[in-house]
Amino acid sequence: MPAPTASARRPFRRVAAALGVALSATLVIGCSADRHTYRSTPTAPKSVAVTYVQSGDTAWSYDIPVNQALTIEFDREGQFNGFNAPNTPATEMSWYTTDLAAGRSLDGNPSKNKSNQSGTVALSGQPVQIEVSVRDASAVATELQPLDAVPAPPAVEEPEEVPAPPAVEEPAVEDAMEAAEEAADDAATAAEDAEAAVEDAAEAVEEAAEDVAPAMDK
Repeated sequence: MPAPTASARRPFRRVAAALGVALSATLVIGCSADRHTYRSTPTAPKSVAVTYVQSGDTAWSYDIPVNQALTIEFDREGQFNGFNAPNTPATEMSWYTTDLAAGRSLDGNPSKNKSNQSGTVALSGQPVQIEVSVRDASAVATELQPLDAVPAPPAVEEPEEVPAPPAVEEPAVEDAMEAAEEAADDAATAAEDAEAAVEDAAEAVEEAAEDVAPAMDK
């Protein structure tokens, strides 16, 4: 296969050069070598403050909404964005927030294209530091989106209580038992009397029979 001529190689060189310029622009625009990201969750809602080291004054502060991430980028003179960060104080700061569920860009950081809020802050050129604090998690409920209220289950009515039968006093029971015993004794006495009467009648019959027998013999 013959080697490509110089005129045939020019289009490829132009395309490669264009791609290189586009790639360099992509890396340079909106990128910083001094970048910091902080994530705020329901269990650890964070607040960030940028303060001057020497005076302690606050240059900028922000309460990160729950379930969002805050990304801060510091820019300084002589910095080649994305690759070089001179060891000098930053002169400008940019920031933006993204949802935690929005994912990340190819470089592993939250994407500016999906930011919720953003801004820039001019710094005085003095050294700064980042202070991170965690807010009270019990106040997170006021920051989260309200959920649809779930209706409470219907109340179960308790059955009406059946009144217990009145208690029987012990003296009444004892009286009834005594009455029953007396009735049993009376019945036994009556039975004995009836048995005695039967015996008396039988004896009377025998005596009458003995008296009648001699008369019948005559």
